Amino acid sequence: MREKDIVEKLKKEDLTSTELFALYLALLQLRFIALAYDMRDNVETELESILMKQVFYRHLEESTGKVLDKIYDILIKIFTENPRLRNHEHRNIFIEAFEQEFLDTIRDVGLSCIRPWLIPEPWKDFIRTVLERVRKREYVISDQTLSGSVSIWEGELVKDVQTMQNLTLLEKYMLISNICAFGYNVYLVLPFYVQDKAALDIISLSREHALARPIKREELLLEIEKALRKIQPLATTELRDDTLRVRMRDDTRNISITVIDISRAGNIEDIVRKHMRDILIVLCDENRRLIRQLLQSIDNIFIIETADRDPRATMLKTLDLISRIVR
Repeated sequence: MREKDIVEKLKKEDLTSTELFALYLALLQLRFIALAYDMRDNVETELESILMKQVFYRHLEESTGKVLDKIYDILIKIFTENPRLRNHEHRNIFIEAFEQEFLDTIRDVGLSCIRPWLIPEPWKDFIRTVLERVRKREYVISDQTLSGSVSIWEGELVKDVQTMQNLTLLEKYMLISNICAFGYNVYLVLPFYVQDKAALDIISLSREHALARPIKREELLLEIEKALRKIQPLATTELRDDTLRVRMRDDTRNISITVIDISRAGNIEDIVRKHMRDILIVLCDENRRLIRQLLQSIDNIFIIETADRDPRATMLKTLDLISRIVR
């Protein structure tokens, strides 16, 4: 089975966004820790390692045990059914196919796992600078995935921190805040999403502001589904990716509701063309005035502004909008 076909099969497992993110963390560890090794004898050992459990615990906390067991079973099944993935070259192709398929989900969950309040204020600007330099590839990168998750030798950072004591502190703060996914030997692994501007902004936040994160699209769509059930009886619903497909029980209407975050969207014309038959809800900040003006002239597109970073406000605006559309 080709690597992309394995990813397609995984999509049928109905994994939650947290489980997909956890699977990515496990795959990153198999990618970087086992760099250039044949994993024929020790895939299982790596998956059961103390490091794997520590990485899961830091990111997922209370759900660690349950999620880790499920991810372990899925990966063992994948490696059993596709033995060639025990070879690092084929495994890396699979990891990058997985990364590309679930890019937005990995980014959303990964950003929500960052704990900026665990970084002392004097270190925040320095860590932002380090991430900027990583993004611009001003350090020598030991290995990287297609989407930009990197392994970097800690010696690259010594010239910036100047002392080994400062290097130890830097690594500590990047690890406990989940900026750094994990470290092994003398290498640090920085996922692609911590190099985003969104991550750099999060690092500057206090605990209070960091916890007031923007609503996730998946959460929003689930709430929309609940609201629709209260408004009208539904025959069937299907939630896939960013789209909720609904069939009303009282007549033959089919409704597709898609939520797009404009800050992460691609070409606007392509999006509009793709979702011509959908109700399209666009999450848009106040700075995108020209785009808002363009989209507001299209009948099936509705704008929800998210400038206040308050998920409850976004939720209420959207649910009010849905009730008016359906009725």
